[in-house]
Amino acid sequence: MLASEIQQRKNRRSLITLIVLIGATVATGFLIRRSDRPAVEKDIFRKANLEDVNKITIVNPDDTIELAFENSRWRVNKEYAADRNLVTLLFATLKQAEPKREIASTDSIAKLFSISSKVTLYADGNPVQEFIAARNASKTQSLFKDLSSGKIYLMTIPGYRVYVNGIFELTTGGWRDKMLFGSFNWRNFQTLEVRFPEKPAENFKVQAEGTGLFGVAGVKTDTAKLNTFLDDVSLLTVEDYPEFASLRDSLTQVKPFLELVISDITGKQHGLKVFRENGNGVMGLWMENEPVLFSTQRIRNIIRPKSYFVQK
Repeated sequence: MLASEIQQRKNRRSLITLIVLIGATVATGFLIRRSDRPAVEKDIFRKANLEDVNKITIVNPDDTIELAFENSRWRVNKEYAADRNLVTLLFATLKQAEPKREIASTDSIAKLFSISSKVTLYADGNPVQEFIAARNASKTQSLFKDLSSGKIYLMTIPGYRVYVNGIFELTTGGWRDKMLFGSFNWRNFQTLEVRFPEKPAENFKVQAEGTGLFGVAGVKTDTAKLNTFLDDVSLLTVEDYPEFASLRDSLTQVKPFLELVISDITGKQHGLKVFRENGNGVMGLWMENEPVLFSTQRIRNIIRPKSYFVQK
């Protein structure tokens, strides 16, 4: 009996020792593999001094975007004002994104880079950083290729679960300033004409009165309502700038239900035609030839007939 107990104790000690040895072996092997794994250079895509960068080009399969800092603000393709928030997001991405690990270049990975974005950063006309950004089909992983070495890395922003590559996939319209009247100088504002083609009796004109304040011509104006209306017009934002010639052509054949025409002191006019709501929102035609898409709520705030401004 005593011999049996002693043997059982020996067996238990042997089993414990074996478990400890196995655990130590596994841990040692893991540490060896970790120590043998080459460290990833975290700043490989952060070589440029972002404070010196004044132009960025993003070449996508169907679009080419040039963001350039001109006359104290960023512009898109030398034609449109850029969305300030998106530019800030772009620079934050460039500053914070870093490689998580290197990815082997396989046929499937190469296929992902067949649809990608080539990003080039410039300082005073000289390229200072260049890489290609790609993503997986589900848009959950972002890959950057370093053009100098050809190496590919899985990218991340430490501390955040974000899709890094999304900012590089925007179209020209996506980069544009969403504030429609953002380029208009309201200090030069002269008149605003609002027309309802289906109800012309509700048309009205906003203009300066003898007091130096603005009013609705021909009526005793509720200035509080008018000031709120003018704020809503000046801050009107679009959801998107659809870039389809066919859409523009079809809108020119449709009668709008609302028209806004703003004139400045030089006589230059800024016009917007608004059409009936459809399933995707409210379509508009900016400056006679450019389709714009609004949310229903944004447009609802500026559908104000003349009678709305009459002081009670």
